[in-house]
Amino acid sequence: MSYSDSPGAIYPALRRLAEQGLIVDKASKAGGLRDRCVWRLTPAGLAILREWLSQPVTRPEIVRDVGLLLMRFSLMDSAIGPGGSLRLLKEAEPQLAEYTVTLKAFLRDNGPGMPMSGRLALDFGVRSYETLLQWTRDTITAYSKSQKRTSP
Repeated sequence: MSYSDSPGAIYPALRRLAEQGLIVDKASKAGGLRDRCVWRLTPAGLAILREWLSQPVTRPEIVRDVGLLLMRFSLMDSAIGPGGSLRLLKEAEPQLAEYTVTLKAFLRDNGPGMPMSGRLALDFGVRSYETLLQWTRDTITAYSKSQKRTSP
């Protein structure tokens, strides 16, 4: 899955979602030259969103599309609730840890023979995953503490 924020991609996608009955628009006056459309999910659209958000975290998502994983996380609280967010993070954490170890080992074993630009680019990747892993662990802790405070 890929995302493009260009009008040439967004408006056809919105049209397809509306044709499928997953979203509806409500024109609103924006006070400017053009009316503005505000889209909202239909019950069917919300059901499909929840189904997508509930999919297990996969290795390819960790390796190739971590941005999509973060998008899922950003939508989770409002569509499923904090418990869904915590579940997603707990599924992602061991996979992020394993992949970070793999990247570090690859850099250790192959870095000395790589061109400097390749080695430094790989180092950037390692550091990025280390940061994401630490953020994931910190966020699991934050959600866990929040749940303890709100539990009876």
